[in-house]
Order: sequence, then C-alpha cells, then structure tokens
Amino acid sequence: MSAGRTDSTAGTEKSGHTSQSNWTTPFHGVQHFGYDTRHSTNGRWATVTDRKLFAELDAWYAGCQFSPYEATFSTAEDARRAGERWVAHGVFPNQKPSVRDLCDPAWSPTS
Repeated sequence: MSAGRTDSTAGTEKSGHTSQSNWTTPFHGVQHFGYDTRHSTNGRWATVTDRKLFAELDAWYAGCQFSPYEATFSTAEDARRAGERWVAHGVFPNQKPSVRDLCDPAWSPTS
C-alpha cells in the first residue's frame, strides 16, 4: 500500500479500496470512488473532501479536464452517497434522472 493509504480494517484490498464500499481510504479527509476502470467503465468518478463542518463532492467525467461538477453537503456520508449515484447513474445532486435511468431496474431515487 502507498503512504497514507494504510487501513487496518478487515476487507481492505491492496489498492486502497474497501471491498464493501469501493471508496479509497481517507487521506487528509479526501476519498475517491470509481476513478479507475475496475469501478467505473462509464468515464465518471467522484471525490469527496470531508471538511469536518461540511463535505464537498467533485463529480468528474471524461473530458471535464479540471472543471468537475461541484456540490456541498452537510455530511461526508451524504456526499459519498451522491458520489456513488453519480458514478453509477450519471445523476448529479438536484438533477432529475434520465429516461434511461428510470428504465434501469437497479436505479432508485435514493441510490
């Protein structure tokens, strides 16, 4: 494991991902989800920064360069949930789902 990515919890893989959530181990409050092809084949990934009083979500997509969608949440858990929804379905917070998402049996408004 690289520096800053140590985790003593069970189920942690060598890549820094936990088998339960696929978020990287927090490093100075920053976590990533879906940033490689093992977890995101659709070109989307998310970064959550826990600022203790609030959390920031950066929703990255192929071609965005250094201008991801950005949102602020009251908790890191809420930001992670929104990041997972972004990676899985391409739905950003406060954005209505597409027709394709509504036809996907795995999609739900709270996922």
